[in-house]
Amino acid sequence: MISLAKGVLVFGAAFGVVTVAVERLGGFAAMFDGAERELGASGGLLLDPALHPAFATLALGSALALPMYPHVLTAAFAADGPGTLRRSAIALPAWTFVLGLFGLLGIAALAAGITAPVGNAEVAVPLLVRDLLPELASGAVFGALVVGALVPAAVMSVAVAALFTRNIYVEFFLPHATPKHEVRVARWVSLLAKVAALAFVFGLREQDAINLQLLGGIWILQTFPAVALGLFTGWWHRSALLAGWAAGMVVGTVLAVLGGFTSVVAIGPVLLYVAVVALAVNLAVAAMLTPVFSGRGMWRAEAAT
Repeated sequence: MISLAKGVLVFGAAFGVVTVAVERLGGFAAMFDGAERELGASGGLLLDPALHPAFATLALGSALALPMYPHVLTAAFAADGPGTLRRSAIALPAWTFVLGLFGLLGIAALAAGITAPVGNAEVAVPLLVRDLLPELASGAVFGALVVGALVPAAVMSVAVAALFTRNIYVEFFLPHATPKHEVRVARWVSLLAKVAALAFVFGLREQDAINLQLLGGIWILQTFPAVALGLFTGWWHRSALLAGWAAGMVVGTVLAVLGGFTSVVAIGPVLLYVAVVALAVNLAVAAMLTPVFSGRGMWRAEAAT
């Protein structure tokens, strides 16, 4: 129910602010022209052709990673039937559309002459909201964004608690735990996850938080072969998938760190999203090792899907 309320608040805030911004700036054409003038000699709004592969692979990697995030999987596992799961899967890209609206608000901030502090471009949209809307309306928008951030954080902590309780605590420490005991343990782990998250928020520098977000996108995509490929075929060997995951994690992390925590890496003359390069290594290792492990008669699980 809270997630539904969050959806109404975030979608309403995004559409409302975009509508006001476009109307105040004289329409979409005037808004883009104004942003182009503000950028001036920095190259304008058009993407440099050399960055097209980076943009395309970033879009592909983000699309593949989205269903792998714990809060998305938790919602999928909690669906009460196939119909609910299908409707949720169809509606899921709408959240990416909302991110596009916030990107559009960044262009509106440029056109409106909003000046963000150096190194803090992320505050341009909040400054735009503050300037465009009366105090009561801007407060409602900021409140909606806070709720929008807290709900997935809460769901992620629940996901971590469920994963730990079912796959570690019950599996290795208390195999005969009752459902009531599992719930009690999960609640404590969820609370600890929230406290740890707050410690990260207040203890990390902003740049460190951004770097972790970048690495999180790279790491989560490396789970795609193990999670998704088994839904379509039982050919892949579990040990090969694990080896591929490890290779992708190492390659993605090393490339990102050596590049100064950049999201793109140069492969020859082409710039590509680091996570997609790591995923390619992941899949190549898994594909090469599957026949090797299968040929040696190593045990493989029967596909249950």
